[in-house]
Amino acid sequence: MLRNYLATMLRNLARNRLYAIINIVGLALGFTAAMLIALYVHDELTFDTWLAGHENVYRLAKEVRPPGVAPLVSDAAGPAEASWFAGDLSEVIAAVRLWPDERSLRRGAVEAIESIVWADPRVFEVFPLPVFDGVLDGALAAADSVVLTRSMARKYFGTDRAIGETLEVDRTHPLTVTAVLEDLPARSHLDLRVLISARSAISPTLTTEGVNAQAFGLGPVLTYLRLRPGALDSVRNAAPGILDRHTERVSFGPGKTLPASAIVTYDFQPLAGIHMISTAGRTVQSQPGLLRPAGDAGMVKALLLTGALLLFVAMANFTNLMVAHAPRRATEIGVRKSVGARRIDLMMQFLVESFLYVGVALAIALLCVQALLPGLGALVGREIELAGKAPLLMLMPTALFLVAGVLGGFYPAYILSRLRPASALRTKGLAVGGGGFAREMLVVMQFAVLIGLLVATAIIGRQTAFSVHNALRADADQLLMAGSPCDESFRTRVSALPGVRGAACVTRSLFGGFGGVRLISTAEGVQFNLYNVGADPGALELYGFAPLAGRFFQPGDEERPPPASGGLGRRVIINETAVRKLGFASPEAALGSDAHGQGLDIIGVAPDFPITVRSPRDPIEAIAFWPARAMTGLGRTDPSLLLIKLDGTRLGETLQGIDAAWRSLGAEVPLTRRFVNQYIEDQFRDLERQRDAFNLFCAIAVFIACLGLFGLSAHYAESRTKQIGILKTMGASSIDVLKLLLWQFTKPVLWANLIAWPAAYFIMRRWLESFAYRIELAPWMFLSASTIALAIAFVTVIAHAWLLAHAHPVLALRHE
Repeated sequence: MLRNYLATMLRNLARNRLYAIINIVGLALGFTAAMLIALYVHDELTFDTWLAGHENVYRLAKEVRPPGVAPLVSDAAGPAEASWFAGDLSEVIAAVRLWPDERSLRRGAVEAIESIVWADPRVFEVFPLPVFDGVLDGALAAADSVVLTRSMARKYFGTDRAIGETLEVDRTHPLTVTAVLEDLPARSHLDLRVLISARSAISPTLTTEGVNAQAFGLGPVLTYLRLRPGALDSVRNAAPGILDRHTERVSFGPGKTLPASAIVTYDFQPLAGIHMISTAGRTVQSQPGLLRPAGDAGMVKALLLTGALLLFVAMANFTNLMVAHAPRRATEIGVRKSVGARRIDLMMQFLVESFLYVGVALAIALLCVQALLPGLGALVGREIELAGKAPLLMLMPTALFLVAGVLGGFYPAYILSRLRPASALRTKGLAVGGGGFAREMLVVMQFAVLIGLLVATAIIGRQTAFSVHNALRADADQLLMAGSPCDESFRTRVSALPGVRGAACVTRSLFGGFGGVRLISTAEGVQFNLYNVGADPGALELYGFAPLAGRFFQPGDEERPPPASGGLGRRVIINETAVRKLGFASPEAALGSDAHGQGLDIIGVAPDFPITVRSPRDPIEAIAFWPARAMTGLGRTDPSLLLIKLDGTRLGETLQGIDAAWRSLGAEVPLTRRFVNQYIEDQFRDLERQRDAFNLFCAIAVFIACLGLFGLSAHYAESRTKQIGILKTMGASSIDVLKLLLWQFTKPVLWANLIAWPAAYFIMRRWLESFAYRIELAPWMFLSASTIALAIAFVTVIAHAWLLAHAHPVLALRHE
């Protein structure tokens, strides 16, 4: 029987090659896109689950809630809190710190600035990473020990097996390689390549051993705990007591003190969920080089919705074409029933044919997924591995096969199998009752999906462009940041080079680093956080800024005015957001203020600009700019950068001159330099990747819709041949006939707008709300999407409509 079904299908396929190709190609494209989306989403939601015992590992984060001020949320803890939990609680198996840094590594002639991590010796008890060579137990116990990944070992030693080899840090401190790790999988929120023992003589963690941090203690260190199974609730309940035992009460004015636990709340973030924790609105204290970019739950939801819509469009096309094409086989059904075929046999025939179509499309889709997976990885910025996805790769194709097969075959099987033989033979393969309304609704829904995706594409594209370019508000072109202690002689030499327009020192907090936070109280008692940023004279001018009021820094501003001079205190510049939060009516009104008793002397107001923002979704915070040297004088350890503005004429020669000036100072490490534009692109890269991925899948949806419309237009043209022949014999012109056929597809577009516009408005408004600075939704975005959808429909069907409208009526009526 199956052989008979197969033979019948092949004969029908040969007679109707156009429908067969459209069905198979449309389904294959839809399946391919949906499976690629599913693989990516699975990748996003299963970060770090490959690590043994991941369910018992947590990152220690904290939320600081000073009275009357917005909470300060951090994914980092203080440098001493790991020892508190490990020492006080038996439920904590191990607590370790990871402290990111940038250092020069050298082995022979190979030298480079690398992102390294200072790690506590017990780090591999918390993270049992895959080891290639050596033993991880005690690998970082010695003060001069270092653990590398295989790629780093090959870079510096030319071989994967580097145990016992020596690697120099900052050209002065030799370290011994004690183990070599496998390169970490892409599904890890950590980007570990070089781990150096925290016991090293040059480790920044040594200065914090045994220190009792303040309640507000934050820093660049990330703390991870491995707990005993089922101990999370016990540790969470004990956390406030641990905090109060190791910190003093916090004062908020005369006679007003609070225990630290009333201000600080610990959060225990499960390892497997860290990747999907949004960085928007969070103070992430870790420097680049330790954490991979965080996931975006909104992007995951958007892609899931896009994948579902793609499948809907593909399956709607398939079902529509199967239903539309089925009546042509009414004569075949009549003959079969007249010779004794049962209804169940006919239904099985249609279902088997539908499943065979789906099976061929699914086989093509699986081959395409295998071929396109590297391209998808390049698009999203990491390799997407098939390892660990066996259940998904088995269940999803099976589900697609069953659902699409039933949807495509059941309805035509049900309609045609119930025909009486005489009725079936009398139709001569043309219209059979039923299915018209269902087909119309599928076309309407298909256009609604198409319009919705086009609206979303326009909004995402404009918001991305706005975030990357329009919202920057600064001239970052030809602006270079060089990592240096900002020695005055180096700045002077660089400033004198040909091709350099200016140079000034800033602190890394200008680029989203941790520069410290000051709690400010306004005259009305409202409190907020004022973030500190170091910028020496000339730094803000390099961005093309002019003061909104007052002036920018000049030499000598880093000195505190003596009390006898009547000066208020340290000279600072604040931004527009700080002006508003301090309650001043205008930038001019803020000049000369002491920031409500904070001992500051506000000498100028700078425009808001988002370079200090860590996420494109974050609002611009209230910022106080200090002279960078003044911050160092206040005990700040925030390392400095030298901002260099180039004129772009002799770029290569100028960069070589900057490097030569650095070497002439006898610097022990190479100079690290990077264009600010590159930094900005990195900050917004995930947003651009989201836009590119969405655009790609939207283009696939448009193409699938065009395929379906092309097939339907051929069906409509064929089914109306005799009607048009009669109209033309009665005097209708070709234009009249063309209007009639195009109106057939105009109506679904108009009805689709009623569905697509409200849905797209609601979804995209919710998406835009995640951005602090966003575009406004405009009517033209919706009207243009509808116009494009209508144009797609017209272009798709115009060929069939034109041929039919110009055909001689006798060709349509000669068989009557």
